[in-house]
Amino acid sequence: LCAARYGGRVAHYPSWIAAIFIAYCYLEMAFGADFLRLINVGQYLAASTEMVEAPAVGAQDAFSVSLFNTWLFGDLGMVHRLHGPNLHPISGAYAIATLALLCVLQKRYIQLTVLLPLFVSAGSKGSIAYFLFTTGAIWAVRRFNPRLVLMGALGLAAVYAIALFIVGRNGGDFHVIGLIGSVRGFLANPLGYGIGAGGNLSVNYTIAQWQTFQHQGFTDVAVESAIGVLLYQMGVASLAVIGFYAYVGRFFWKRYLANRDPVDAFGAFGTLFILTNSIFQEEALFAPLCIGLTWMFAAAGSYVQQRHAVPSSTSASYA
Repeated sequence: LCAARYGGRVAHYPSWIAAIFIAYCYLEMAFGADFLRLINVGQYLAASTEMVEAPAVGAQDAFSVSLFNTWLFGDLGMVHRLHGPNLHPISGAYAIATLALLCVLQKRYIQLTVLLPLFVSAGSKGSIAYFLFTTGAIWAVRRFNPRLVLMGALGLAAVYAIALFIVGRNGGDFHVIGLIGSVRGFLANPLGYGIGAGGNLSVNYTIAQWQTFQHQGFTDVAVESAIGVLLYQMGVASLAVIGFYAYVGRFFWKRYLANRDPVDAFGAFGTLFILTNSIFQEEALFAPLCIGLTWMFAAAGSYVQQRHAVPSSTSASYA
C-alpha cells in the first residue's frame, strides 16, 4: 500500500530512518538508565504484564540480560539489551537488520558499519541470521544460477530450522517448547481455538511455570512461535494466511527473474528467512518492524524500478 501510494518517496526514506534510529539507539546505549528515565520507561514497564509480579524492578534491571539472552555463551555477565524506539528488542533488532540490508544494497557502508554494533546490543539471534542469510543469498543470486541459489536458500532455511529445533529442545529453549505446545494444541483441535487464544500477550507465566514446561518439554498453550500461534488460533484456516506470506515472497522472486533487480531479491529472500524465523519467533510475522518493514521497502524499491523500466501509463496501472 505504501509503495503503490507513495512509491519513490518511500524508497528514499531508509537513509533518514536509519540515521534517526541510529541516533536513538546510541543514546540508549551510552546513557542507559538515565536516558530511559528521561523518556519515562519506568511508567511503561509498570503498566506491562512482565512487571505486574515485580513492580519494584527498575528499568535498568528489566533491560539487563545475558549476552544474546542465551545460555550458549556461558557466564559472560549481564549487558544492557538495546530495546530501541518502540521498547521491544526483537522487533527493534529486525529493523536494524532490514536497514543494514538496505545499506548493503545501496552501498552505504559507513552507515552499515555504525549499524552492526547494534546487533550485539539488541541480542536477537534470529535477526542476525536473517541479515546474514539474506545478504549471502543476494550476493550469490547475482553471480550464480538464480534457481540453484533459490534451491540452496530453501535447503539452508530447512537445515537452520531443524538445527534450531534440536538445539533448543535439548536446552529447553522457550521458543521450541512453545512451538511444540502450539502444535500439540493444533492437533488436539484442528479447527482452532479462536483469535486471541494463546500468544505471548495472552499469558503471564511465572518462573516456576516455565520450569515446569521445560521439564515436560512443551507449553500448555501456543506461545513464542508465529506459525504455531496461527495454527493454534485459526486451525487449518491458518494455512491461507501462511500461504499469503509465501505468495508475496514468490511475487518478489518472479519479479527478480524478470528484471534482475537486487531489491526484488531482497524481498524474496528476506521473506523466506523471516518466515523461517517465524517458526520460533512470534514477532517475526506479527511485529510491524519485522516483515512489515521488509515488505514496505522491498515493494517501494520494486515500484521505483518498474517506473524507470516501462512507460508511465503502464507504471501507473502497476501502482
